[in-house]
Amino acid sequence: REPPSGHKKVTLEQLGNADKELFRYLQRETRSGIRMKADGTFPLQDALRLAMSAPEVRLHLQPLQGKESGKDLTPEKRLRDVHEDAPSAKAQRTIEQLRNRIRNMENGTSNAEKKC
Repeated sequence: REPPSGHKKVTLEQLGNADKELFRYLQRETRSGIRMKADGTFPLQDALRLAMSAPEVRLHLQPLQGKESGKDLTPEKRLRDVHEDAPSAKAQRTIEQLRNRIRNMENGTSNAEKKC
């Protein structure tokens, strides 16, 4: 699922921290053992159900504030960003002039090789 606007995706570090906290929770909840109880239930299954919704575990999986992801940007923002990143007209002319010089140099080298 995509994070809310203005938030980053959950990182692997956050996932690892949540995993560690999940196991700490399971350790605390199953101190009496994990063998099947007389009623046929397993303490670890019950503890896991509770741990998955425990605030101390879920806290690690919350998206952190940060730069907006590209999917969160509105089309207007994307278009504005594209135009801001585009080279100016002067820069485009300079790029084209340099490309022409390179072509001329390549053609000059090819012609010189042909003459030899």
